[in-house]
Amino acid sequence: MSRFIRLSNIIVNTSKIATIDILPTKYVIFMCNHHLDGWWIFSSGNVNSVDNKIEICQTNDPMDYIILTDWIKKIDPPQ
Repeated sequence: MSRFIRLSNIIVNTSKIATIDILPTKYVIFMCNHHLDGWWIFSSGNVNSVDNKIEICQTNDPMDYIILTDWIKKIDPPQ
């Protein structure tokens, strides 16, 4: 199985996928996030992280939806 999924406008490294929500007409891919940003001055501060989410809709992205569906079907189900 390939370590990458080539979609129409992005190439996804499958080892960085945290979860995939399978909805009736779309997939939502949540990627691992290793980027934190922030600042701290005396007793005040802030921490931010970037939400890495990819949405593949059946009506808006039909080719990408088919590619992802085929890739998910190739994954062995748990036994």
